[in-house]
Amino acid sequence: MKFRSESEKNKKIMIVCGESSGDLHGSYLVKELLKLEPNADIYGIGGKKMISQGFSAFLKSEDLAFMGITDVLKNLGTISSAKKTAEFILKNKKPDLLILIDYPGFNLKLAEYAKKLKIKVLYYISPKIWAWNMKRIYKLKAFTDHTALIFPFEKEIYDNYEVPATFVGNPLLDYNIPQRKKNTFPQIQKAPVIGLLPGSRSDEILRLLPVLLQTAFDASNDFNEPEFIVSFACKSQKEFFYKEIDKYKDFINIKIETESVYNIFEKVDFLIAASGTVTLEAAIAEIPMIIVYKVSPVTYHAGKFAVKTPFIGLASIIAGREVVPELVQNDAEPENIRNYLLYYLKDEDIYNKTVKDLKEVKSALGSKGVCKRTAGLAIDMAER
Repeated sequence: MKFRSESEKNKKIMIVCGESSGDLHGSYLVKELLKLEPNADIYGIGGKKMISQGFSAFLKSEDLAFMGITDVLKNLGTISSAKKTAEFILKNKKPDLLILIDYPGFNLKLAEYAKKLKIKVLYYISPKIWAWNMKRIYKLKAFTDHTALIFPFEKEIYDNYEVPATFVGNPLLDYNIPQRKKNTFPQIQKAPVIGLLPGSRSDEILRLLPVLLQTAFDASNDFNEPEFIVSFACKSQKEFFYKEIDKYKDFINIKIETESVYNIFEKVDFLIAASGTVTLEAAIAEIPMIIVYKVSPVTYHAGKFAVKTPFIGLASIIAGREVVPELVQNDAEPENIRNYLLYYLKDEDIYNKTVKDLKEVKSALGSKGVCKRTAGLAIDMAER
């Protein structure tokens, strides 16, 4: 009987992510991993997008997508149960490699457990230590074998702390994000198409949707033929969403996008968006925007003391200066948002300068092939 060498055996790779953005990044990574290792067994905690690429999910990431301190505290039991399940899988299936995607509160604890089992750990979409909780760098150094970095400025930080890391580029570059609709500025001034992105989480929808719709109503008379496109991305708030829309549908030209937010990108001239990954996607699409952010008072006040960056939007963080305005908590009100909207859509120079700034942000993110490079790094680690 001929035995296969270690490198010829089917790889076992466990991946863990805990929210929709992680599921998206994970799905592209799974696809590239299976191109390199078609017979690899890839399993763990992930979502529908990962499953569609051949991933075996022991738990669904969407069941762990909690935002803010209060939301996490209410669901500690669910999180604890998921941690025990993940540890059981690690111990009994003994993967060649554990890949962690974002979700640091959960994943760093899992990395520590994996280290005890002598399982190699690759962290992809690593914790935003440059924004808050810098102490996590010591856990990354102690419990991970390598980190795949997605922001250019992170490499210097990791090098300073002697944490093995590679800047692979930002995975959003691989996702074929459609570019902004190229209207002339006179067209934009007369009939702007404005996207309203109230977020994908339940609490975001409840706090931001009424504010964005009121803003649209207030600004509807500032232009001749404005059109508003609202993203619907939270099925658990379907009743609330359509009830709010019904209040305004007879007064403003409003449409609903129920599929990909990218369908909005290729139609709009401007965005008003909840803070999150979508704002960096919009930057890549070169769409000027206003970022809005509202959370519970407890989460907000805790965050004020913890966050170390002057910005919440990734475009401004990458640029090191304010590229687009950010309206947080009490500042994220219809009157303020409308004033900024007029500031951008009534002045061609300001609008064009913002487009130029967003192009510079995009170029700083690296080049396409991010998921392929990360998959290659992962397979190399699994074989060592």
